[in-house]
Amino acid sequence: MNVSAPRRLAIDFARGFALMGMMIEHLVPTEGATTSLGRVVTMVSEWFAGKSASLFFVLVGMSLAIQMGESRFERSYFIFIVRRAFALILLGVILHLTLWPTEVLMAIGCALPLAALIRAGGKWMIGGVAVALILLIPVLSPVGHAWMAHDWNDSGEPILSASSALKLIFVDGCYPLMPWLVFILLGILAVDLKLKKTIGLVVSASLALATGLLVLWLHPAASSVFAIEWVPTSIPFLFICGGVAFAVVFGLEAWEGKFQKFKLASWHAAIGRTSLSHYVGHILLVVLPLRHWYPAEEWPTRIGVLTLAGYLVFAVCFSEFWLRRFKRGPVEWLVSLISGSERRSFAG
Repeated sequence: MNVSAPRRLAIDFARGFALMGMMIEHLVPTEGATTSLGRVVTMVSEWFAGKSASLFFVLVGMSLAIQMGESRFERSYFIFIVRRAFALILLGVILHLTLWPTEVLMAIGCALPLAALIRAGGKWMIGGVAVALILLIPVLSPVGHAWMAHDWNDSGEPILSASSALKLIFVDGCYPLMPWLVFILLGILAVDLKLKKTIGLVVSASLALATGLLVLWLHPAASSVFAIEWVPTSIPFLFICGGVAFAVVFGLEAWEGKFQKFKLASWHAAIGRTSLSHYVGHILLVVLPLRHWYPAEEWPTRIGVLTLAGYLVFAVCFSEFWLRRFKRGPVEWLVSLISGSERRSFAG
C-alpha cells in the first residue's frame, strides 16, 4: 500500500471539476430559458448530465489504485476498504432518506470492495470484467426498464426500500454498478497501465466524439440500447461520459505543471479535496431551500446561475479556511471516523 504518496493536484483538480458539474446539474435548469443567453446556459447544464458523476467514479478507481500502490491485495487494507464502504453506504442511506433521493454514495460504497477484489486478479481480470459488464448492457436494459416501474415514483425519483435497495444499486438506479463499475475499473486500469497522458487524452476524447457522431448519424429510437440514455445506462452514454471523464483527467495530468503555480488552481484543488463536504453542503444550503420555494423545481435560470456562483464563492472561502486548520473536510472527517481509521483518505 502506497501510504506515503504525495497528493496529486490533477486528481484534486478533477474532483473540483466533477463537483462543479454536479452543482450545475442540480442548480441550473436544462429548459425554460426565455433569452438567447439563458438558452446557452441551459444547454451547458444539459451537456453536463451524467458526465460529472462519471468523472467521480473514474476518480474513485484511480484513487483506489494510487492508494493501494503496487500491492495486489493486502488483508489489513481490504478491511479498511470495507470499513470505508460501510461509512459511505451509511451516509448514503441517511442522505437518501432524509435530504436528497440519490444512491450515489451507496453505489460507490458497494463498488469499493468489489473493485479491490477484482484488482487482485490483475490487469486482465480488470479488463475482462469491464468488457463483460459492457456486453451485459443490452440484457440489463429491458430489465432495468421493467423494475423502474416499481422502484421509481411519479416524480422521477428512486424509492429506497428493503426490496429495491440492491436493484437500485446494481441495475435500475441512477448509478447502477452494472455497468457503472466499468468507470471505476477503467480508472484503476489507467493507473496500473501507466498510460501516457497525451495518448490517453486523444483516445478518450476521440471515443466520446466518435460515439456522439455515430449516435447522431444513426438517430436511434429513444428506447433503443443504442440511444444516449442515462437510466438504464446505455452503451453510448457509457462511452461518451467515460470518454469525457478520462479526457478531463488525462488533460489535467498532462498540464498539471503549467497550472500548479496559479492561485486559482490551488483554490479549485481545495474544493476538490473537500468535494464530499461540498456535495452535501450545496444540497443543504442551496438545493433544499430552492426546492422549498419552487416545489416543482422550475426555478428561473438566473436564480440557478446566481445561487451556483454564490455557493462557489462560499466553497472557495470555506475550503481555504478549513484546510489551513484540518487535513480533511468535515464530511470527509466524518467518513474517516466511521471507517475507524486515521489512514489518509482516497486522495492520491
